[in-house]
Amino acid sequence: NYPNPFNPSTVIGYGLPSEGTVRLTVHDLLGRTVATIDEGFREPGVHSTAWTPIGLPTGIYYYRLVVSGSSGEGTVYSMSRKLMLLK
Repeated sequence: NYPNPFNPSTVIGYGLPSEGTVRLTVHDLLGRTVATIDEGFREPGVHSTAWTPIGLPTGIYYYRLVVSGSSGEGTVYSMSRKLMLLK
């Protein structure tokens, strides 16, 4: 994501080598999902989405990208990264 740390918003980018269903979520340090910022079918290529957290305190969060295959197979890719919100 860029920028990191961020205030008031950040842009998270990712690339897909093949089509699939994505789910991009943000979690707090206790593992609770605080936001789902991108979800749905995506074509191959580079994608990005902006996130402006509302009502969340300064702190460290993690975003997680899960990609499922288009032909019904389970999770084909999953990754997570740290981001820091400063107010």
